[in-house]
Amino acid sequence: MDLFSKALARGVVWFTLIIVVVLVQTNWSYFLGVGPEITAKSDAVIHMLSSNQFFTSILAINFMLTLVAIGFYSINNSLVRLQNNYLEINGYTSYSEKSLNNFTYENYNDALIGLASTRAKHVVDLLGIAALTFIAIPAAPAIFSTYELALHGLKVSWVVSLPHLVLQNVGLLSMSKKDFNITPSEISKENLAHKSVIFVLLTSGKNIDTVKQSANSVLNWTQLVKNMYGLACHIEQWVVCEEKDYLHQTDRYRQIESQGSRIIVVPANYSTSNNTPYKARALQYTLELMKNEGLVESSTWIYHQDDETMVGEDTVLGVMDYVSAAQPDNLYAVGIILYPNSWKGTPVRAQECSRSYDDLRLIYTTKTRGLLAFGHHGSHLLVRSDVEYGIGWDFGNIKAEDWIFGLMLWQKYRPNGSVLKGFAYEKPPFTASDLLKQRRRWLVGAGQVVFRKDIKLRYRLAALYGIISWLSALPSLLAFTLSIAHPTGGLFQWSGFITGFTWFSMYKYVSNGYSLNRRYIELEGGGVGPRLHLAASIAVGMFLDSLSTWYALFSRSKGFEVIKKEE
Repeated sequence: MDLFSKALARGVVWFTLIIVVVLVQTNWSYFLGVGPEITAKSDAVIHMLSSNQFFTSILAINFMLTLVAIGFYSINNSLVRLQNNYLEINGYTSYSEKSLNNFTYENYNDALIGLASTRAKHVVDLLGIAALTFIAIPAAPAIFSTYELALHGLKVSWVVSLPHLVLQNVGLLSMSKKDFNITPSEISKENLAHKSVIFVLLTSGKNIDTVKQSANSVLNWTQLVKNMYGLACHIEQWVVCEEKDYLHQTDRYRQIESQGSRIIVVPANYSTSNNTPYKARALQYTLELMKNEGLVESSTWIYHQDDETMVGEDTVLGVMDYVSAAQPDNLYAVGIILYPNSWKGTPVRAQECSRSYDDLRLIYTTKTRGLLAFGHHGSHLLVRSDVEYGIGWDFGNIKAEDWIFGLMLWQKYRPNGSVLKGFAYEKPPFTASDLLKQRRRWLVGAGQVVFRKDIKLRYRLAALYGIISWLSALPSLLAFTLSIAHPTGGLFQWSGFITGFTWFSMYKYVSNGYSLNRRYIELEGGGVGPRLHLAASIAVGMFLDSLSTWYALFSRSKGFEVIKKEE
């Protein structure tokens, strides 16, 4: 059966469910003594006080939620069965046994093709859920107490996040095979011969073993790609560290150097024109070093890594594919980051997978030159060296240097938004404390973006909306939970449709993110237990993530906090 037929069949199922809900609601109304003459929306709330319609509304909402739960359960089980079949066929068991050999371009292609194939189902399910909630949730609010008024007010958060969720859905629907698929035979060897790529990994030295692993992943996969496909360009791996840290761990850095990486030491007395501290200071020093060595030119590209940014065969091929075919207006590219390394089914680590799906939104917003963007990658980012030098990293005392760099890039060059094929493989935060600190740094950085006068107003407004949308996550979760226990009707006339759209989009935010990471991780044990544990972990993790923005508002950070990336 082709995708159109499957989508049509799915649509018929949803249509049938909607008809059932309508009939059930009608029958309940007659059974409970509520006649069809009650049609005026303006009389709904008053009538609830003198009839059983409020009870009818509760039953309808519960019935609708039951149908939604059954639908989600069926979809999720189908997805898990398909993924388990894939793992069994390919002989995968646990992450420790898969190691780097799992980071192949075939797995990358399969993951993206698998996600893209769900687009038709996604649209049908999204419209089906939205239609059910529109029918089941009364248009008029039922507010008879201060508690219900407060609960009703929380529902406004569902509307606040709507533009963000719309972009997530558009990001999925805009996927194309041309943008993502890797075919080694189509990469031009001739064009590659004249290109150079410098992989730049900045480190504070706190995760030195992880740095070694990340640096070696570049060197190893580069050699393997050359041996297997005959594809090669001039590639260097630079590890950039501070002088104090280098002197403290000289032997460790020399060991990394002996394996093929170049160690760049930022002098302790180095300063920029704007006295930029932290990571941006080291990046600016690295750029100036490249300039002195004649590496700032259109044929040289810079790939940015964090401590834990490991690459795979797909990453190296994706970088080669991009630089070999880049046109004059292709100045930079961003891709999708996965979080399988050091993955465990704990709440903090499990929920991080959802960020992979959100990268589709980030990639899509690059096509708008950042007009609708909230955030920007600081890793798994490829930039032409002359363009990066033209912008620089001397932004002053800031904590969101990657986001400001992206905004400056869009302002100055108006580049053609491009997709970097291949995944990058990183680690999630290990503890709740690390997650809260990381998100606090991001939120503080976002606030700095809002108040920078050298950034255009439209970008600053997008950043401000992003902060408000992020802050709305916690009220949104509270409203969802409390509304199930104590329904208060709809927010306004069409709010039922928006409610369903929001709920389903949040569900796919989690499930699609996990789907992208699924080939690289494995649950411990089989059966229903581990899956229920994972679902609970993700739910708790989402709560922590939504709590982090409020934590950032009421706490202070100490400098540029670098979280642990080693056990």
